[in-house]
Amino acid sequence: MEEKPQTNKKEAKCGRCSEKIPKGEGIKHSSRYYHEDCYKEWRGQADDRTQLIEFIMTLLDLKKPTGMILMQIKRFQDEFGYTYKGMELSLRYFHEILGNEVQENGGIGIIPYIYEDATRQYVQQMKINEAAQNEDNYKNEERVVYISPKGQPKKNNKLIDIDRL
Repeated sequence: MEEKPQTNKKEAKCGRCSEKIPKGEGIKHSSRYYHEDCYKEWRGQADDRTQLIEFIMTLLDLKKPTGMILMQIKRFQDEFGYTYKGMELSLRYFHEILGNEVQENGGIGIIPYIYEDATRQYVQQMKINEAAQNEDNYKNEERVVYISPKGQPKKNNKLIDIDRL
């Protein structure tokens, strides 16, 4: 259920960038106000995090994420600068594209080892999709090809005499 954002009635501080928001320009979410761009970015990251956790729970057949998994997600984001969407796509790449099975320990520790490979894979896939959608890559030229009769095999016009058989 999506919450409908409201504008601020007084000057407020942005919950994302901490800059002041002039009266009537901020978007309220819960008890905080955000710039419109900050709100969209924050909302996108929150949605990406939710999708990552839901994918992990489906992948590992869990009802809720374990503390270890949440700790790994935070560590990968803080130490390596990985995004939630990047982590999700890395896991999809490792398990769905490469076909590797889920390990018994139920962690996501493989991410640092495959993140760059997954990034290359998806960047390459995006370039292929862009090239396929570019109409300049398709030439609709009509070509007429003439085939000379010399190259065709000759028909055997000899009649068979049944009486001679």
